[in-house]
Amino acid sequence: MKNRHIAAAALLALAATASPAAVVTHSTSFAGDARYAGIVEGSFGATLRSLALAALPRFDATLGTLTGVQIDFDTRYYSYLQVTADDTRVEADSSPLPPFIGNDRNDSLIGATLSADFELSLFDPAGGTGRRSISYDAGCGVRLSGDEAYDSTACSDFNLVNGSFNGSLGLGALALSQFIGADPLNLSAFIDGRLTGLCDSDDRGDLCVVKEALLGWAGTVQVSYTYDTAPPGGGGGAGEGGTGGGTGGGPVPEPGTGALAATALAVLAFRRRAASRLPGTAPTPAPTPAPERPPR
Repeated sequence: MKNRHIAAAALLALAATASPAAVVTHSTSFAGDARYAGIVEGSFGATLRSLALAALPRFDATLGTLTGVQIDFDTRYYSYLQVTADDTRVEADSSPLPPFIGNDRNDSLIGATLSADFELSLFDPAGGTGRRSISYDAGCGVRLSGDEAYDSTACSDFNLVNGSFNGSLGLGALALSQFIGADPLNLSAFIDGRLTGLCDSDDRGDLCVVKEALLGWAGTVQVSYTYDTAPPGGGGGAGEGGTGGGTGGGPVPEPGTGALAATALAVLAFRRRAASRLPGTAPTPAPTPAPERPPR
């Protein structure tokens, strides 16, 4: 029974000196897109770019001592590419040549590739980056046939690519102190897209069109701060030597010498009180002096 009381006292003393861990989270959202459309000839290219900004609050040091930071994102990207090729054969009635003589390449072709990088970065403070790349094609071709002086044909092709892009930013190189303060954490969501292709429009009546090239990206970003709650009257801040870390916080400091000494004193005091209050325990009698030896 006495040992149980001693163990309980030790646990209570440790709980009184340790700071309980806690987590606070904040989230924000972003969205952006880039588009292109137009008539193209020969070798063509275009750039599709979009920049969306987002902000998250830094850690409030009055809550306690910051021990870890993690930034997660949950996003979806979407893209669409549609191209068309037309070939319209028109010969003037006053042409000195029979219809179509010297114009035997009556076809129209288009091929295009849309590629993009989706990049989420923490830029204040400069830190982790998450990146996803995609690339795909769309294209078609037509060729006229027949003897009519006026004829036309067209083709169209499209491709649609959607997907999710989730993960965490790597923050291992950043000190925890960089996440404390009143200024926000600033992030950027950047779409860097490239459209390239070739249009075969080498005779009269050929026409190539990029009907639509679209890149879009949207989602949410969340920051989680792990911290030890400040004791009454104590101050907060960052754990000594800690870094952000993509999967959690820095090291938790060991108990100081003063805390260990206080724990030992509390255990000894409790043990003495428990020993004196145990039911059925008689007080320890005072030692009986040894009888004196009679003189010879």
